[in-house]
Amino acid sequence: MLTPDTLNKELIQLIRDRLPKGTTVANYLMDILPLGKEAVYRRYRGEVPFTLAEAVTISRKIGISLDQLTGVKSAGEALLDMKYMQGKPHLEIYSDTMDQYGNAFQVLSRKQPNELWDASNRIVLGLQFHYPALSRFHLFKWLYQQDARVDGNAMFSYEEVELTRQLRAKQQYLVEVSREFNRSVYIWDNRAFFSLVNDIRYFRDVQMISEEHIGQLKNEMLQLLSEVESLAKNGAFPNGNELQMYVCHINFETSCAYVQSGEEKLSLIKVYNLNSILSHDQRVFDNLKGWIQSLRKFSTLITQSAEMQRYKFFKEQKEMISKL
Repeated sequence: MLTPDTLNKELIQLIRDRLPKGTTVANYLMDILPLGKEAVYRRYRGEVPFTLAEAVTISRKIGISLDQLTGVKSAGEALLDMKYMQGKPHLEIYSDTMDQYGNAFQVLSRKQPNELWDASNRIVLGLQFHYPALSRFHLFKWLYQQDARVDGNAMFSYEEVELTRQLRAKQQYLVEVSREFNRSVYIWDNRAFFSLVNDIRYFRDVQMISEEHIGQLKNEMLQLLSEVESLAKNGAFPNGNELQMYVCHINFETSCAYVQSGEEKLSLIKVYNLNSILSHDQRVFDNLKGWIQSLRKFSTLITQSAEMQRYKFFKEQKEMISKL
């Protein structure tokens, strides 16, 4: 039976599980709730229950749904969540999204055992963000898709988009925490670099990016390709965590991923170039996991194996990039 006391304890535990290292529950609650120190501590100690409004505020901030807290679910339905921050400047939305993914991955990678499976029809951001020009291009494309304005101009070029030091640091942090899982498995469409090359070609054709910057992007893609090939040969990230790569021989339209971390299970369906539809629902997780696992039937493992297929895959990607 649910009681205010058990709900309070569950909510406190969910907050504790999702906070970055070094952040205390009490300090976090004081930051997001209009409560004084003593009122927060009374709730933290279980002397006073959270109000419904307070529980809703907390659930939105830490990225959970109230059905997780209560265990209430409708038959045949699953709750999906997509963070969409309206009413903020576009660069602030982009920055906040980087923070959300970075903090979520940090929390999930601390629980044991853990693993990440990612099926993508384009190069994952955890690899792209290692390179400054590709990172800047990702921001440029996202701003363009969002109908944003740069210096008041709706028709801005790649050269006008500034990747600030703060944003660059957040992208780099996302690279680091995405490699902290004990085991990562990437399943790639066999034209993994095609989408990126095609995007760059489009903006070149509409004269929104100069040939000089095309050259920079091309060089970084070749460096990225070399890094990915090295990772495939070694079967591990530089920090020693295991990495497996598969090349899928069929095309798939949707990029998605799942994380299994301790008892926690998270499903991600990638949308809008940056965001993801998230779910903690067991049924969604089981279906998504089953679909991603099924792709292995159509794929070749190129990590520390299938040397000929690995060579062919990277040769084809290199030729495509070189024609840009």
